[in-house]
Amino acid sequence: MAERPTPISIRGAGLCLLAALLGALAGARWQRGTGFPAGAPPARPAGSTLPSPVIELEPKVQGPVPIRSDSRNLFSFAESPQEKERRLDLERLAKIAADKKHQEELVQQKRQEDLLAAQLKHRLEHPEPPPVALAFMGKMGPPRAPIAILASGDGEVYTVRIGETFAGTYKLLELGYDAATIGFAEALVASHAEWAGRKTVLRMGTR
Repeated sequence: MAERPTPISIRGAGLCLLAALLGALAGARWQRGTGFPAGAPPARPAGSTLPSPVIELEPKVQGPVPIRSDSRNLFSFAESPQEKERRLDLERLAKIAADKKHQEELVQQKRQEDLLAAQLKHRLEHPEPPPVALAFMGKMGPPRAPIAILASGDGEVYTVRIGETFAGTYKLLELGYDAATIGFAEALVASHAEWAGRKTVLRMGTR
């Protein structure tokens, strides 16, 4: 024999109805708070689209734009800042070396000029004696007082005894068998003391 369904009491039906009403009220309040029904995006008018952002491609500043002096040309890849710094350092060191070399050259040049000036002064104050351009042709006379025969380049012939001055410049100091020793006149030695010891030995048949 089948069981009969348990009849719902009036009180239970009232509670179910109250719960349904409270749920509908809560759903209506939530929809009003969000502005659109649950699970659906806000409605847009038919045929309308969202506006796109506007991007200005032309600069607002008219005329040439100044470039900072410390800015780098992005289209120039010749050298990096590190390479530029290294190049400037090398140029600075090269300039220092060149200046140092130039100063050394100036000092060397000054020393050379001073040396030449000193040599010129010495030659002016102590000139070289004139060359003895003579030839000993021989000797004649007695053995105790021989006479030397000397000839100059222009053909002038001098006969001179020991101690005599001739040609205004020379003096016969010694006379041997085949040689004559020539010095300088006393007047020249007096003004040039360093000439006192200068002697020239002439061999017979040579100049």
